[in-house]
Amino acid sequence: MRSLVIIWLIFALPFSVLSQTQESGASFAGKSKADTYLMTFLQASQADTHDLQSFREYVQRLEKKTHKNQSLFLRYLFTSAHQKFLKQYTEYSSFGELFETGTYNCLTGTIFYALLLEQYGISYQIIETNYHIFLIAKTDAGDVLFEATDPVHGFVSNPEEVNRRISIYKKNSLQTAGSEKKMCYRYTTSIYNAISLDEMVGLTYYNMAVNAYNKEELQDAIGYLSKATTLYSSSRTEEFLQILLLTIKERDLDSDEKAACLKKVQSISTRKVRVVASENSF
Repeated sequence: MRSLVIIWLIFALPFSVLSQTQESGASFAGKSKADTYLMTFLQASQADTHDLQSFREYVQRLEKKTHKNQSLFLRYLFTSAHQKFLKQYTEYSSFGELFETGTYNCLTGTIFYALLLEQYGISYQIIETNYHIFLIAKTDAGDVLFEATDPVHGFVSNPEEVNRRISIYKKNSLQTAGSEKKMCYRYTTSIYNAISLDEMVGLTYYNMAVNAYNKEELQDAIGYLSKATTLYSSSRTEEFLQILLLTIKERDLDSDEKAACLKKVQSISTRKVRVVASENSF
């Protein structure tokens, strides 16, 4: 059986509203909420947690550019982040690579911007769609859209353009290069959700599962998906479970390996059912 190419959050991937605020210019005497989340994302992507220091130093430099006009500050933040960290877009990239090599994708770039807004107490929303993810910052002058994968035109503050971009994202169209002959999976459900940073950790594991699957590393894919579903269970993970189940059944695997993989996938499904039942109990 030929494997499907699963599209990760090419925006990155695979929400509740993030609108937590903190005092601007939080002290680094102890870890801020942004620090804590940063450590979580670095550990999830098996990256060097020493990258926390480079983030702190960058935020301290940004503090010198804070401005009463939020929109002007956000525009500087958006451009500065691309110059310093978000240097090269690639379809799959771990969060740690953003610090190590400057490579990023839609998921990791959006995470980085969310951490910065979290640090400066600026309310925001992260929006997940089928094949993309983006961020909307809430300012006194109105909404500002952050498209992490577009360093030139990705900062959108004009209300009409913000609405136009959102209408495009809601179409959930899969864009692939014409020269690529890939058999890509298209989701059967339409996703347009606001999600939290905790759920973004789940999507980080989901992307890792997708990357492992596309490299035909089934054991790793199952392991990462198991972690993903404990943090964020969605129609995306449910469909991926079905793909894994079908792939395992059809793949020419050693009988012991096939049995072990099937058992792990079925245990994830059973756990999801228990969670749903618990959430719906009185």
